[in-house]
Amino acid sequence: MAKVEPADEASPLMMIDQASSARKLRRRGCKMVISDLFGHRINPVFAADAELSVRGAIFLVVAALPFLIPKGSIPIIDNLSDMGLYSPGVIIFVVYNLSRTFGAALQNTMSGMRGVVMASLNAWLLYTIFPDGVTDDSPPYVFWTGILWGVLFVCAFLFLKINIMGSIFAISIFCTQWMGFLTPGADKIVSPLHPGYSIYSDSCLESIVSRAAGMVFVLLVTLLPYPLLCLDTAKETMEELAEELPMILTLMLDHFCAETPNVYTEDQVERRMHHLRAKKDALQPLIACSWYETFGVGRSVLVRKCLSSFSSVMDRSFDQCFSLWAVHHRKESPPTAKKINFMNKSKTPSLKVIKGVEAILVICIKACSDGALSKEDEMEIQKCSAACKLALQELKESVKQSREEILSGDNEQDDAKVLYEELQTQQVLFRSLSVCGKEVIGFADKLVQFKAEPSTFPQVKELGGLWSLIEGVTEPENMRFASRAALCIFISMIIGYNGYGKLIAPANAGVASTAACLFSRFAGSAVVADLQRIQGVVVGTMMARVLGSLFASCAWYDLTGLMTVIFLWAVVFLFIAHNSTNWSTVGVLAAGYGVSSMISGRCGVDTLDKANEYDNLTEGSVAIMITVIIDLLLHQTRASDKAYEGLTKSWDVMEASIKSLFDPTLETVTFRSGEMQELINQAAAMGHEADLEPRYWRVPWRADLFKEAIRYSRSLNTSLTSLEDAMSKESSDSPKAEFVRDLLQRSPAFRDRPAVILSKIAAVKKLLGIFHHETSARFSVVSDADVLHQHRYEEQLAEAALIAEVGELEMKEKSKESFAGDEGASLCLVLGSMHSIQLSLRGLEHKVLQQV
Repeated sequence: MAKVEPADEASPLMMIDQASSARKLRRRGCKMVISDLFGHRINPVFAADAELSVRGAIFLVVAALPFLIPKGSIPIIDNLSDMGLYSPGVIIFVVYNLSRTFGAALQNTMSGMRGVVMASLNAWLLYTIFPDGVTDDSPPYVFWTGILWGVLFVCAFLFLKINIMGSIFAISIFCTQWMGFLTPGADKIVSPLHPGYSIYSDSCLESIVSRAAGMVFVLLVTLLPYPLLCLDTAKETMEELAEELPMILTLMLDHFCAETPNVYTEDQVERRMHHLRAKKDALQPLIACSWYETFGVGRSVLVRKCLSSFSSVMDRSFDQCFSLWAVHHRKESPPTAKKINFMNKSKTPSLKVIKGVEAILVICIKACSDGALSKEDEMEIQKCSAACKLALQELKESVKQSREEILSGDNEQDDAKVLYEELQTQQVLFRSLSVCGKEVIGFADKLVQFKAEPSTFPQVKELGGLWSLIEGVTEPENMRFASRAALCIFISMIIGYNGYGKLIAPANAGVASTAACLFSRFAGSAVVADLQRIQGVVVGTMMARVLGSLFASCAWYDLTGLMTVIFLWAVVFLFIAHNSTNWSTVGVLAAGYGVSSMISGRCGVDTLDKANEYDNLTEGSVAIMITVIIDLLLHQTRASDKAYEGLTKSWDVMEASIKSLFDPTLETVTFRSGEMQELINQAAAMGHEADLEPRYWRVPWRADLFKEAIRYSRSLNTSLTSLEDAMSKESSDSPKAEFVRDLLQRSPAFRDRPAVILSKIAAVKKLLGIFHHETSARFSVVSDADVLHQHRYEEQLAEAALIAEVGELEMKEKSKESFAGDEGASLCLVLGSMHSIQLSLRGLEHKVLQQV
């Protein structure tokens, strides 16, 4: 066997490591067996969440064992527990940081550990300056310095864009240290720089060691019995996308070539495309998160570059599919003999293109997944690429010949109507196939070059660095969150410092520490979030403790019963936390507080301490009450308002994009469809929350109508993506295509075409105000003349005038290699996209008028 040289960081795609391949096969086999046990073939989402819950529950039981076994059984564990180096805080750390992949888990735990370390360093520094803290004899400036010190620390972690896990654990731990510093007679921390320091009595070190143990447990959850890696999940997603793209293209081709198209095939295509849209959108975040599995070094860096570039290719390819489908649905027209003949003459080369794309993807995916590109694979890629290029050229010539046969050449007006109206969808189909083929060939060529020149593929867009800490700090949403959270902490500290009657003893940091654990950047309904916090804390504190008290002895059967209860409790609530969108907060809090409550007493040593349980519940309840009151006094924008605002902003983006595309003075196309899509997603999430929040005196939230508005907005965004793609020369921020610049200069009808669309957008935007109309009074907008005005006649005249003018202009072929550069096909996509926008606007207008 030939010797395989070890790969270093600078290595290109390396030789196949047989041992690594064997490990992958064993891991994949193990994964399949375990996934099938959880019903992966029946419901993959349930199986993944159930498996994660069982993994987490197993390691929570393991983490709880030192608190379950009788005292004296294992002296070293007793010593660690007595010194505070292993505390129930491990449980909370595990539950809060549990994630679906190793990369995400490491990201969260590192953020949490950074918070713990920063809190400890901050306390050490404070006690270095003031070794005795606040005492009865200390001057007032010590107390006020401590106050200012704590306020600045809390505000820094809340106002800066620090990972929420870091903020939670930093502030939760620091509140205890802060309270000890401010309270005369309380136990003080000894700085490592002062005499008398001992690691055995350092509470800061105890916090670090204890949470570090929790970090180990979190990572083990994602590593055993097989690793849940972001990189592996990204590779699996990539394989799914590569398999589905040729299938979708084939389904579309067969559908358009059929003499009697099956409408149910359209449903199948739409189902596949919407399923894969979610897969495609999840790929880039997985690649970014995988940095925590590689730390940007070694061979995996090259794999991540390949995956990131592949993601860009898939984005472009699936955009072509969605563009085609948007144009196809512009109007229903039965297949004519002319259409069928036009399609059938180019079906064979089209199938060759699809087969070529499939063959290239199979080899490229193997190379990206294995991190290896052998000489044989390289030759096969070059061979398949050459064949696909020939197929693209054959398709181009076939379409060109078919168009010449169909067009009479005697009447430019009639020919233009056939070319840009009757055969519009068919030309967009061939353009989409050509663009997909061109993108895949380009990726394959770069992959071959990448073996020798790793700089061929661009760097992966990584997660935010130091700059991200201050990026967006002044945004209203961040300021509202930080202000509310800071007030909750400060009020909790004041109440805890002074006490509250017989409910809360003075110098109690429990309220503030609990309030810190309730932090969330959740932007939905505040009332819903507060109610979920109450449920989670009460269920976790009381119900779990009652269940745990049933197994109080040190007998083996009681210990077994208690471990079983902890396991089942953790499985149920961890599953709720990760599977349910509405009840995830309840699941996290119930799991964390529940398991912590059940292990709060050692068997045979501690009995059920009702007073202590009551104090814990009181502290949690007061923390929640403070949070609720702050939310009411400094209430954030209601979810319904955010939903309406997000929807209207997305339409503003669409309106601005259309204006810029048809502005003759602007020579560059800036893609705004991505921004619009993000705003639509935010609006959809807030619309769901709006349906949950209490409406009080307002009329019920129009949830069904808002879902329709979101659906039509997504359709509008797809059409906008098509429009931007067709009118640009290359990609985003590139010059406008030559035919677009030519039409903007020579065709008044083309320049004026968006006027009707913009007028329609303005009219329908008025109707969107129904989501801000919260009384039973009549929505007066429905009587506006411009809302009720039918733009259909103007649309028909504008389209007819445009086609007539276009017929007098000569469309060129930008590319001799494929149909992707055909200006006539690109113009068809422009016309179809504009008509699709009009239909979506009209459809949404009907939906609103029917329900108001």
